Amino acid sequence: MPRFFGIVFYQQGRGGWSEVYPINSPSYTAAFTILDQANTLRLGLACADVFVAGNRISDTDVLRDSFIGTLTTSQGQFSLAPNTSGPADETYRTLVQAGQLRRGTRHLHALPAGLFVNGTFTPSSPWTTQYNGWAANLVSNISLATKIRGAMAPPFYTFSAITATANRGNGDRKVGRPFGLPRGRRQIV
Repeated sequence: MPRFFGIVFYQQGRGGWSEVYPINSPSYTAAFTILDQANTLRLGLACADVFVAGNRISDTDVLRDSFIGTLTTSQGQFSLAPNTSGPADETYRTLVQAGQLRRGTRHLHALPAGLFVNGTFTPSSPWTTQYNGWAANLVSNISLATKIRGAMAPPFYTFSAITATANRGNGDRKVGRPFGLPRGRRQIV
C-alpha cells in the first residue's frame, strides 16, 4: 500500500509553521481526504487569525512527487473573544504512540488567547472536546513514520498505526532558527 506524507503549511500573522501527517492510504485522493479531515479538526482548535498557506501530499516512495489540492477549511474555527491566538511560542503537547514506539510529540501552535489565564494555557470544555476529536482522528487515520536507515530503494519509511495519544500539557518552543522557526523544546511547569 502506498504511504503518503500530508503536509499543511499554516500562517499566523507574519509567522507560520507546518504540520506533517503520515498517512497509510491506497491513493492520492484517499490520502487527501484524510488530510482534509485532519486539517478541519486542527483548525477547530485555532482562532480566526490562523490560515492555511498551502498543502501537499507526497508519496514517500516516489522522489520529487507531490499532489496539491484545495482544503475544505482554510481558516481557524475556534471562536472565543478575543478571537486571536496567544503567544507564538506557547504550545500544547500531545504524545502519539504506536505499539512500543513512544515518540512523535505533536506541538499544537496558535492556542486561543482567551484561554490563557495568568500566562498559562488553560483549556476550556469546548476546546477540550475539539482536541479529543482531533486526537481520535490521529489514532484512526494517521501513522507514525520511521525512516529506514540506509535504504537505497523504496520503501524508505515504515509506517506504524498510532495506537494511543497522551496529553503532555503546556510547553513552549524556543525561537532560534531563521524566519522564527521553532528550535528545541522545554517544558513549562
